[in-house]
Amino acid sequence: MPISWKGMLQQYAGRLHREHSSKTDVRIIDIVDTGHPALLRMWPTRQRGDPAMQYRTEAEAAP
Repeated sequence: MPISWKGMLQQYAGRLHREHSSKTDVRIIDIVDTGHPALLRMWPTRQRGDPAMQYRTEAEAAP
């Protein structure tokens, strides 16, 4: 679901991090649709939320 608000991002990520006996790792993959202007504008806002949650970002070049 497209989101840009930092609080919503933190809420969704927090749900993924809830403890569960069979869960060992959590990986959140953020995909940016560069072909849609509104979705592309949301990306910088989400990037600002990553450090607040102590996440690191790995940018990979498309093949």
